[in-house]
Amino acid sequence: MSDTNAVAVRAAKESTLGVAPTSPNLFDLSITGAPNLAFNPNTIVSEKIRADRQIDDLVLVGAEASGDINAEHSFEVHDLLLEGVFFNLFQTRFARTNTVVETQITAVVTATDTVTVTDEGDQPTAADIVRHEGFSNAGNNGFFTVLSSAGFTSYVTNENLVDETPPAGATSHVVGRRGAAGDLDALIAPNSVSSVVLDFTTLGLEAGDWVKFAGFSGNPDNDDYCRIAFAGVAANLLTFDIVPSGWGADAPVGSVDIYLGERLVNGVSRQSYFLEREYTDHSPITFEYFLGMVIEGFTLTAAAQAIAQVSFTFSGLDQTFSDSGTPTTKFSVDGAGRIAGATTVPLPSTQVLNTSSNVGRFARGGVPITGENFVLEASIEVANNLRQLIAVGFLGAVDIGVGEFGLTGSLNTYFDSAALARDVVSNTETSFDFRLEDDSAHVIIFDAPRIKFSEGSPEVPGKNDDVTINLGYQAIREPNLNYTAKYLRFRGVQ
Repeated sequence: MSDTNAVAVRAAKESTLGVAPTSPNLFDLSITGAPNLAFNPNTIVSEKIRADRQIDDLVLVGAEASGDINAEHSFEVHDLLLEGVFFNLFQTRFARTNTVVETQITAVVTATDTVTVTDEGDQPTAADIVRHEGFSNAGNNGFFTVLSSAGFTSYVTNENLVDETPPAGATSHVVGRRGAAGDLDALIAPNSVSSVVLDFTTLGLEAGDWVKFAGFSGNPDNDDYCRIAFAGVAANLLTFDIVPSGWGADAPVGSVDIYLGERLVNGVSRQSYFLEREYTDHSPITFEYFLGMVIEGFTLTAAAQAIAQVSFTFSGLDQTFSDSGTPTTKFSVDGAGRIAGATTVPLPSTQVLNTSSNVGRFARGGVPITGENFVLEASIEVANNLRQLIAVGFLGAVDIGVGEFGLTGSLNTYFDSAALARDVVSNTETSFDFRLEDDSAHVIIFDAPRIKFSEGSPEVPGKNDDVTINLGYQAIREPNLNYTAKYLRFRGVQ
């Protein structure tokens, strides 16, 4: 027998749809199951008439590679697949990572507080805030301010570092910028932050991005998340359309930090995947491969007192089994039957997100949903409206057609105010955003800047129960921002 606890699922991006990558780095996927991931046959019963009343044949006429991968959500763990959901790539800032495949952080030098890195064509600049994680010496982990950098191969920090050769799993990321003492001021009418020295246009920001501040000593309520307004990025002024409650004017004499995320917005660049499923308790080990897999759908569900759950639905071209005794002929394999030159890349070690202590906020129209209408469950559902294109002479699909990016979801709350019900019947435009943050200061923000509720009315289930309202919503393109949804990851905040 084969046990589910002996199954591993991995993924790599394809350069060409349906073509197995050469010597791929196969990234472990965190899964709770892949119950219907399969190459499903399409058969037709023969219409041949027989005098003995029996069926003459069952004819295989086609097959469909498709199925779901279910998981518990964690920071960064599903980012490879999320790019396929959004048909786009994450914005990236300076990053160096040591993996089983490559070492990009080569040394930490105590004498000069220098970190040496490989040349990847970018560098941190003075006053950037870098976050180190996964270093052997605890003193080398944390948040540091860059004092200077030498080309693309090293940078000097403001803290005392300890000599080490960083191990696999060590990471360095730019997560923000420290303003000069007295340079950043919080303003009202409009809500904004001004500077004299810092040029906000150099930070890679755009309208709709969220930023977090730290250091507004005169009004600590400002040390929270703000969303940048349309046309809100100028050289010496950031203007916001959403600010925290209690936002007020402040001109601190000390420095203020601004923490920056990396954005992913819906786009038009189709991503395809090569999936490996390994049955480790078979003898010999069986490898199952899926080619040309494109993500049709995605669901994220956050129910009360639960774990945040995600599901990815795939639609693809082909499938094959392989082992040492019967290797596949669809691509080159090694002696075990595994695709040749493959390297397994382990998962990031970030925690599973729960819906109690890891929820920073749920908000409608920029205002947290609390008080009268506490949230019982919220979900987002993405459909890329794919089509498997079939043709004479091919068992599986020959291509994957792409439809519109559709984002819907639900918001189930207690019904203690008619405000949400009025939004439904009046076809009111609003927005929906939520924030998840783990115990290691990693943060995810999902933002649909323009939605309308498509359904929902008060539900009275019976006596001795609560009245609730389960709202369905449709996200639509925000004309100024020119996207429907944004997913932001913050690799560290303080």
